[in-house]
Amino acid sequence: MKNKLFKYSALLFASVLTAINMVAQQPVNYLMNQSVETIYAEVAQESIVSGETLWFKILVTNGAQMTSQDLSKVAYVELIAPDGKAVIQAKILLEHGSGNGSWVVPNSLSGGIYKLKAYTRWAKTYGHDAVFSRNIQIINPNKYDPNAAIESNLQKSNRTEFEGGSFIVGLKNTLYFAAEKDVVFFLLKDNNIVDSTQDKTSTIRSFIIKGEKGSTYAIKNSKTGELTVLKKPEEQGWHFEISKLAGTDMQFYMERTAFASSSPTFFLVLHTNQEIIEAQQFKSGDLKYNGIFHLNRPFEGVATVSMLDADKKLIAETSVLFPFQESSKLSVSTDKPVYKSRETGVLKISELDSTTLTNLTVRIRKIDDQPSQPSTNLNSYFRIISKLPEIPLDQQNYINSNSGDFEKVKPIMVLYGSHHDSLEQKLQYAPELSGHLISGTVRNRKTLEPVEGIRTYLSIPGDRFYFNYAQSDKQGHFVYDVKRCFGVESFIIQTNSQKDSGYIIEIDNPFLTHKGFSTTTNPEAASNEPNLLKRIQNAQLQNGINSVKKDQYFLPNYNDSTPFFGKADIEYNLDDYTRFTTMEEILREYVVEVDVKKTSNGFRIRVLNVPFKELFLEDPLVLYDGVPIFDMNKVMSLDPLKIAKLEVVSRRFLLGAHAFDGVINISSYKKDLNGLQLDSKALAIEYQGLQLQRQFSAPNYSNKELKNQKLPDLRTLLLWEPENLIYQKSSHSINFNTSDITGTFIVEISGISNTGKLVSASRSFTVTE
Repeated sequence: MKNKLFKYSALLFASVLTAINMVAQQPVNYLMNQSVETIYAEVAQESIVSGETLWFKILVTNGAQMTSQDLSKVAYVELIAPDGKAVIQAKILLEHGSGNGSWVVPNSLSGGIYKLKAYTRWAKTYGHDAVFSRNIQIINPNKYDPNAAIESNLQKSNRTEFEGGSFIVGLKNTLYFAAEKDVVFFLLKDNNIVDSTQDKTSTIRSFIIKGEKGSTYAIKNSKTGELTVLKKPEEQGWHFEISKLAGTDMQFYMERTAFASSSPTFFLVLHTNQEIIEAQQFKSGDLKYNGIFHLNRPFEGVATVSMLDADKKLIAETSVLFPFQESSKLSVSTDKPVYKSRETGVLKISELDSTTLTNLTVRIRKIDDQPSQPSTNLNSYFRIISKLPEIPLDQQNYINSNSGDFEKVKPIMVLYGSHHDSLEQKLQYAPELSGHLISGTVRNRKTLEPVEGIRTYLSIPGDRFYFNYAQSDKQGHFVYDVKRCFGVESFIIQTNSQKDSGYIIEIDNPFLTHKGFSTTTNPEAASNEPNLLKRIQNAQLQNGINSVKKDQYFLPNYNDSTPFFGKADIEYNLDDYTRFTTMEEILREYVVEVDVKKTSNGFRIRVLNVPFKELFLEDPLVLYDGVPIFDMNKVMSLDPLKIAKLEVVSRRFLLGAHAFDGVINISSYKKDLNGLQLDSKALAIEYQGLQLQRQFSAPNYSNKELKNQKLPDLRTLLLWEPENLIYQKSSHSINFNTSDITGTFIVEISGISNTGKLVSASRSFTVTE
């Protein structure tokens, strides 16, 4: 397994040990949920013309249970070019495990295949295996290629895996490897051919090898002469394999060398997505053992079986596919099989589970003449692809049609399963439980080394300004929770310029770095060139008509506009008082809770501690439109004629573990730092917060006046409802409106209930002139 076997997840291993300890005391079913998230992204159209809007929806589920995971509140979505670079990025608000967003695809993008990737901050802990990915085909009218690329998905012939993960001297070792069709492969021992594959049709083949001490083994491609050298066999160890599945019984075979272990005890743990499904203890003093692992509850899809010895050391591992059913079929119908252009239709969804909440995605799109990329459906992703992130598309399709045939899918499970990245050297990312987390590092300005114990202060000026502080840890790292910050905002991060001026601040990129992928020419695309050109022309015209609508956003409602310090003890609206020309006059003349003194070093400001009727000893926290000012001379240099309001908290204020000797909050009329000169060492950036949402819109042709308008309606996407929540209904109706485009349209519905039940439905209809 090329060291992958022992690069084992630290978090999962801890769960395994806990489960094993429970089983060692009492051999019963044990389940431990590590709250690992599985992310899925649905799109309105897999093929899109640049300038059109790409609509998408994000679903986050809880590991093997596939119920909505209401843990992370932010999803990261990217459109990745073949070179691995992100061309568009967004942060999407998640509520109850679901969120949606959109992009207008730029005209600057070249046509071809891109990948839409989605993940959460918590999922980043588990590496790229936890990242959802699907193909998006972009057609660019300005860079039109009739031979539009498709993703190259050739299997690599040098991929090899031993069943169970081990290659042991003297034991039966089954090697599976990826192979090209119509090519013979040879097994070499010490550079001599000892076996060959006679079946030239399969893309996964195998050799049974009884390894000999000191020998070297390799696989040779007879066509190219390429050699794939295998790892050397170990003298002591275990062999493990799944031999048969029958309902909830998993039959297995174990074989070990004489000195592999002094204890007859071993454990088997069935798990998926960091969740323990079953853990059981076995004993056998024999070197060979046939046993049955009985599941106490049914399971569907791909899981990993880990074998541990008496010392709880991982010794073998393989993946297994339990047969799964297709997602439950809803009943969907339209009130007509054929519609005229610009006609209102009714879509009826029935056979819903009336006892659960179901989150449906509903889309109606034209069936493209352009050959589309292989799509990823919700059922196959959750059951297979999320567990086997490196599996090629042809093997995915093979599993979908042969999921109940253990012998047929076993080679795929061995070759593409049992993959774990080591987490021991990775940064552990905390989940975003309430909103977006912004992290960074404080470094010494001269040495660039991380610095511990330095307070940084983050401000987002505006009507609803944000202010908080964070202290750097041993690695100089800090984290801010900015909650629900939407759109592009001006972020200002700084240290206390009066105390900590010798440091620089770096902000982390919250997005991942991605690998590139290869594409190839699509031989079917050129035959559809006239239809494709017509679609491009229609899309360009429709984009011109909708250029205003597609850039309209809405901001979610806020229920609370209270600043972080709550209600101030006293508030001064300066227009209610004499407008003095200096801040010193204002503070001295009528802000009685503040004392101003001028010393040889400049001004000092102290706030009256009202409960104790005495002045604080230290300067207060002074904010101007949410930005802290540490130099009191700067406070005095502000222009009072630009200030609308002054608030005072005349008591000690605790923010986290930090205490401030009072707070003075100064607000300008425009809330835009009018007149404030920022410290030269402050970091000021324009930061992209959570994406503002576009509202999908379509004309309603039940309105006769609108129906008779002369403007063309060239929509190919008639309906997109990403958040159709249905609860305690046996049926549900949705209205839609056809456009001027004729042809065949398809209704596609998919979703997941709050009990983890996957549902789907589809129905086509025709539009005529």
